[in-house]
Amino acid sequence: LLVKRPSALSPEFQPDGAISLEKSESLINRAVEEGVIRFDWVHQTKTGSAVPVEVILTPIVLEGRRVLFVVWHDLTERVASEQSLINSEQQLRALFNGTNIPLAQIGFDGILRQINPKYTEVLGYEFDDVSTLEKWRNRAFPDPGYRQRNIEKWNTEVLSAQKNNRDIMPEEYVVTCKNGDVKRFIFSGRVMSDSLLVSLVDVTETRRAEDAMRAAKEMAEDATRAKSDFLANMSHEIRTPVSYTHL
Repeated sequence: LLVKRPSALSPEFQPDGAISLEKSESLINRAVEEGVIRFDWVHQTKTGSAVPVEVILTPIVLEGRRVLFVVWHDLTERVASEQSLINSEQQLRALFNGTNIPLAQIGFDGILRQINPKYTEVLGYEFDDVSTLEKWRNRAFPDPGYRQRNIEKWNTEVLSAQKNNRDIMPEEYVVTCKNGDVKRFIFSGRVMSDSLLVSLVDVTETRRAEDAMRAAKEMAEDATRAKSDFLANMSHEIRTPVSYTHL
């Protein structure tokens, strides 16, 4: 080790694509000129395994000579932890974007953090259309009275969910989409550390089917009542004697 330069203990290239030999020489010169410097580096073990380290270079005078005092901190665990976090975030984002129901993340400050592709597909709104909670409410609930009732109902439910450490309970709302269509959605969600994750389940067709079934049932009941009334009248006529008047 005493006769080797840092680049000899490193892979040919660093993670940023720089050639280890050229980059190490540049950092050494910088330390000599500027004093103490700190940077991340990747060394290589005798078996060829990569070892991420934090390097601190400090110019000192030793026995009348200027030399560099080097300290290495092994960053293997930190790098593994950071990579695990990156992988987890990528998985969550893939899940968020791939979910087949509209999702929105809204900060406690009322600023929209993100929406998934299904949100735009179902409601038509792009991110910029509803980038704040106020913009969303004005467009989704154009009627001022209905909007105010929804705001009060939603805020009450969110506060209750925060207080009781539970999810936001499902509630149905009538929403105006970007193209003017009016749809019914079940809103629910989860309170996170600094934001709300809200899901919207479209129940428009379900409600239409229910309304159609209800109307069909009422028509059938009306027909049954009419039939019963008719039969009752017929029965009455049959039992009532007919009197004839002869001229």
